[in-house]
Amino acid sequence: MKSNIETNFDSFAKRIKLSDQEKKERTDSLRESYMPFKVTEHYTKLIESESGLSRSQLLNIILPPTNSKPFEGRFDPYANAKVRKENTHYIQHKYLKTLLFHIDDFCFANCQFCYKVGEIRVEEKTKEPYKKKLEKVVNYLNQHPEVDNILLTGGDPGAKPTKQLVDILEQISKPDNIKTIRFATKGLSFDPARFQDPELLLYFKRLNEQDGKRINIIAQYNHPSEIDQESQKSLRMLQESGVQVYGQPVIIKGVNDNVDTLTELQNKFLENNIQPYYLIQFMPVKGVEQYGIPLEETFRIVAESKRKLNGLAKKGVLIAPHDWGKLEIVGLSPSLEDPKRILLKWHQIVTPNYLPQELKDFKAEDLFELDFKPKSLFCFDHLLEHNGLPHLKQ
Repeated sequence: MKSNIETNFDSFAKRIKLSDQEKKERTDSLRESYMPFKVTEHYTKLIESESGLSRSQLLNIILPPTNSKPFEGRFDPYANAKVRKENTHYIQHKYLKTLLFHIDDFCFANCQFCYKVGEIRVEEKTKEPYKKKLEKVVNYLNQHPEVDNILLTGGDPGAKPTKQLVDILEQISKPDNIKTIRFATKGLSFDPARFQDPELLLYFKRLNEQDGKRINIIAQYNHPSEIDQESQKSLRMLQESGVQVYGQPVIIKGVNDNVDTLTELQNKFLENNIQPYYLIQFMPVKGVEQYGIPLEETFRIVAESKRKLNGLAKKGVLIAPHDWGKLEIVGLSPSLEDPKRILLKWHQIVTPNYLPQELKDFKAEDLFELDFKPKSLFCFDHLLEHNGLPHLKQ
């Protein structure tokens, strides 16, 4: 099942009737981005159906906004390339219990804020046949019994042909130590009909019926309009196949950085049986730094949206991801209006061999309090630098 893909920005701009001024501004922003332009037919129609703020917000997912850049980012702000090279270029064993399998670099469409831009901009399909990759991954799983879950990523695993995807899932689910497969995809936004494939749904059902085995989908919804009727249909079909779907939006400027939009998105998760997972601070991606939001502003938006939600809808955890782990943003003191300190919690932390000496004593669930300076700190690296601690730069 293939989606129609548009890679010509001029054709896209003409179809959605961008004004001459907006086309020029978007063209200039694209030139500064390192991510190629690519959009699906489904998403183009979705944008055409929207107006006003929602239309602009959806456009900002596939086209960089035109506002200024408040800092300089990095090509690899989550250490994907660095960690993978130590095993193979498609295996990442960063956290003790989790293995990441980078299948290839092909996506349905391109999110301009993607932190994997350093990989996807180089090539859209890695050259090594997937069966050879798969063999090495299964061998690695058999040799590392401490790993109990595997995260499939890319690119987008959902964009693989069904027969290949089923083969991958079948093989990586065989080791006894693997209990959960997580499957990260933006496909439910970009091409939801792909997840209505009877062969794929039947396999999901079979896998979920096995004792001690589960497949979960991490849906990369960033805006409530993405959960349209077609996407809702796919969600129901997946859930009927035993798949639990989780929501993991990135909080990004120009897309969901207002309380009403973020509240609506989280309510839509609840209405469609999507389990809240993470709310993610934008990572400092090179070329599109204008997506960044100061840490205290992200915290405020999330806090104010959660005040409007019931207990089931407000379970998403606000996370600042980094090469060295995932930091939960717990709070600011003495107040959000006058923040001088920030309290973080190591939600996940990499194995000690990847940590600088000053951080090696920390463990997952430990608290970490740092001095804070409002309006100037956009990511964990900025916090570390502000506090005179080891940090990473481009």
